[in-house]
Amino acid sequence: MGWLHATPEKREEPRCAGFDEEDPFFVMPDLGVADYIAKLWIECGKCKSGGMGYTSLDWVDVHAYSQFQPLDKFEAESILMMSRSYCSGLSMKDPNAKAPYQREIEEWEWEARSRSIERSIQESENTIKKAGR
Repeated sequence: MGWLHATPEKREEPRCAGFDEEDPFFVMPDLGVADYIAKLWIECGKCKSGGMGYTSLDWVDVHAYSQFQPLDKFEAESILMMSRSYCSGLSMKDPNAKAPYQREIEEWEWEARSRSIERSIQESENTIKKAGR
């Protein structure tokens, strides 16, 4: 998710802004029974803003959240791990960086992927036109 929310170098919007909603890179993996932990992580805040940018949540943050929503050790550790992974993804500024998660892409999904690529090309052309002014 952090990779999707990262703003690549020389771009004004996050990577996900140019993706079609059905693009296979935009779709998150199915978490099954652990889906509730992702919801807890989002409620907890995903990450926090530090002096040098975004930083992952720490035990103090998770403990404060647990005062309102009781958590067991596994849930707390999962929230911390998800936050660290999210911040790692946010730092992926290279416009050519591969998505950290990829699944088998169905044939019908290639159309959505194609629309995302077309948007990216259009965005690049618009940037070139602006630079030429």
